[in-house]
Amino acid sequence: MIGLCLLACGLIVGIDAIPTLLQGYTYILEDLFAGAGMAVAGGIMWGRGQYLARMTRRSQRYILAIGDAETMPLSEIAKRVNRSEKQAGRELQKLIDKGYLGEDAYIDHERGYFLHFGATVEEETPAPPPPKEAEEGYSGMLRSIRRSNDRIADPELSRKMDRLEEMHGAMGHFRCPVHNSISPISPECFKIVAVEMCREAGAEILFNNELLDVTVDNGKIKTVTVYGKCVRTVLTAKVFIDATGDGDLAYLAGAPYVSGQDETGIMQPATLMFTVTNYDLEKLLSYAEQHPEDFGIKEDYAKGYNPDFFRATPGHCFIGLTEMIRRAKAAGDFDVPRNQFIYITTPTEGELAINTSRITNIDASDVYQLSDGLTMGYEQVHELLRFMNKYIPGFEHAQLSMIAPSLGVRETRHFKGCFRLTRDNMYSEEVRQQAVAQSAYNIDVHSGVKDHIDLTPIDRPFGIPYGCMVPVQTDGLLLSGRTICLDTATYASARVMGPCIAVGEAVGEAAALCVEQQIEPRAVDLVALQERLRKNGNLF
Repeated sequence: MIGLCLLACGLIVGIDAIPTLLQGYTYILEDLFAGAGMAVAGGIMWGRGQYLARMTRRSQRYILAIGDAETMPLSEIAKRVNRSEKQAGRELQKLIDKGYLGEDAYIDHERGYFLHFGATVEEETPAPPPPKEAEEGYSGMLRSIRRSNDRIADPELSRKMDRLEEMHGAMGHFRCPVHNSISPISPECFKIVAVEMCREAGAEILFNNELLDVTVDNGKIKTVTVYGKCVRTVLTAKVFIDATGDGDLAYLAGAPYVSGQDETGIMQPATLMFTVTNYDLEKLLSYAEQHPEDFGIKEDYAKGYNPDFFRATPGHCFIGLTEMIRRAKAAGDFDVPRNQFIYITTPTEGELAINTSRITNIDASDVYQLSDGLTMGYEQVHELLRFMNKYIPGFEHAQLSMIAPSLGVRETRHFKGCFRLTRDNMYSEEVRQQAVAQSAYNIDVHSGVKDHIDLTPIDRPFGIPYGCMVPVQTDGLLLSGRTICLDTATYASARVMGPCIAVGEAVGEAAALCVEQQIEPRAVDLVALQERLRKNGNLF
């Protein structure tokens, strides 16, 4: 801040002096030079501050990854921070040189280990896996899932995160007792990075177009027509990937589907995210510390999910204030069908993302209901702001800064695929052999008609077979995201961002194989596809 102030003052002094100098009054040169000196000094101080802040954030990531270990393989550290081993080695060395990891830290490059003086590689013998009985309960399930998560590398995602961090659009990866991990990013920075990476890959981007029509010949998609700015554009391709979210392409092609949850057809609710500024987070955390009954997630459910965790973890998701919401409902100050307040930290200092709205009883694949849902979302944002100002300590003066451009839709159409993943077969040998993606998230069903969440822990990750992504009838088409063939339980786990990213990578590679070999998606060699994904670090 001091640097910015000096920079601003220097610029102001310099700008004010220029008109006088132009009039021929040379005495003002002294002020001009002084202003320039202030601006240069301020710029250097500000740049240094940005550099130190970035180094601090980076050191936090590595400190969390290393923990109390006296020695750790570089390969393990790299996996925990989602870097390549070479990147992790370079960044660790910089942090060591700057003294961020202690005076006795060093890297044994020959053997590929991070160590402290006095420790040896031989001393760090991995502990045997705990007996099965020690892994009982939800804490054991979490440990099992996280061990598997730590072994999954995604170089492509890491590259994206690296580029986002360079723009101050990402904070890194943080462990969470409830969500396994949190990776807050800036949506605005992501737009820039995504466009850059698409252009670098040679992809042609066509913005401002909507899907209009599909032509199908003998069960195969031939063309797709899009419309934008009064122009119809006809697209041809060997394979189309439906990444519309609601499966609009597959729907127009006549692919069979079901809507909502099995038996009931009820769909999980939508939400309208928004961000706020001008809040005091420590005041809220102090309140939560004094009122543990207000937490929506208890420590016996997820050990360590408490104010100390939130204070120590820059990237986190807070779920709680259950009793406060109950009181507000009783007083007529809270009409949103929610029983928990949720915020998520963002890379933008002084900004929180609020995930507390809940739009129930709508089918977001229907344009009229989608419009009604967005209308309700705006109304709920206003109501939640009033609630925050009146009830939540530290949010008395919170202000709205941004509303998401569209509803966050959790569920609409599920298309029938060549394979259906269910709760009964999710851990079968057949699924394991056919898997091209994985999910390690809990079965998380948001009620589409009430205010609660049904959360069922899973005891270990499960695979998502390629057949779930191939429509049962339509050729020339692959499914992606939340449109794939799953039952209610497995969908409630695989619908979140991580599994959707993994599915997207899988169908992208499958489409490439189709083009290279001139085959249909259902004819893709599963072993070849899995090999490609493993080679890229996208399948464990």
